[in-house]
Amino acid sequence: MTAKEIRVILFDLGGVVLESPIKGLMEYGKKMGSIPWNLNKVMGGSQAWKRLERGEIVVGEYYEELENEIKASGEPVPEEFSPRALLAVVSASLKFRVEMIDAIHALKRNGYTVAALTNNWKQSEDFETRFHHSGLFSLFHKVFESSQLGMRKPEARIYRHVLQELQVRPEQTVFLDDMGVNLKAAKQLGINTIKVPYQSGGVAQALYELQDILQLSLKTGRLTGNIAESIAQSWIHYWKHMPNDVSKLFAEDAFYQDPTVPDGLLGMEEISSHIAVSMRTSFPDTRTITPTENGFILEWKNEVKSSSREVFVIDSNNQITRYLAIGSLFEPSSKL
Repeated sequence: MTAKEIRVILFDLGGVVLESPIKGLMEYGKKMGSIPWNLNKVMGGSQAWKRLERGEIVVGEYYEELENEIKASGEPVPEEFSPRALLAVVSASLKFRVEMIDAIHALKRNGYTVAALTNNWKQSEDFETRFHHSGLFSLFHKVFESSQLGMRKPEARIYRHVLQELQVRPEQTVFLDDMGVNLKAAKQLGINTIKVPYQSGGVAQALYELQDILQLSLKTGRLTGNIAESIAQSWIHYWKHMPNDVSKLFAEDAFYQDPTVPDGLLGMEEISSHIAVSMRTSFPDTRTITPTENGFILEWKNEVKSSSREVFVIDSNNQITRYLAIGSLFEPSSKL
């Protein structure tokens, strides 16, 4: 396999493009007093879970089937355990990973087909409403959902279906997932695989590996260096004379700079988890920041405890009011 052969980058969603639910599940398990294998069986090993992800049953039926399955197994389960609460933990953890969104935009700009392959379920208000309208699916050229296809990872047939739909050979594809069992099945078919560990630094590790495979830099411009000094001098004046909805300003700006930024980002009240995506698109290496834009952004350098670069919005009382972005993966750029 050479970099020139790769045509498709295939992303899992939860645990890759979105935050991993594993930490939340571990915390939930501790509260229940259950040992880890109980949750592993409930989430991945149960027939009810597999049927849910294949779209054979809906969420309400899953709750009932799982409870019956647990009772039939005779395994000890805490009285406080609730399938509904367990699914809520998974849904609550699904927040955008800024670095992955950056990488997706970079891959698309460089001509790669970017697709998603996710195990999900039908009638999930969280996915159907939250992510469809936030623009998650519109980031990709194609999204493959297990609940719509009637097959799930790690079944070999779902990978074959994806390859056929995208008209690509296994060796022309790179697949990123956080589950070893899913990657193993893909690798057996000849697909190039990258594991995204849930531990701290896992995203950076995976993206570095992707960069090596593609021989392509996925770094993007950001607000650092000398620009931060001018920002510190000018932000107060402009803050007083511009709208408070800073996130909407940047989202709109990003939309006109790069059409790949989804319409769904515009005007969202809870934009903070998406704003870094807009900022990366708004401020590529080749663009000069205007004084007005300087008025909204400040790199709070004294608060940075590592080699990462953090960007915040601050109010008229010099207080941090909104966390915007962190760039632990990307090298600082002063080209702005």
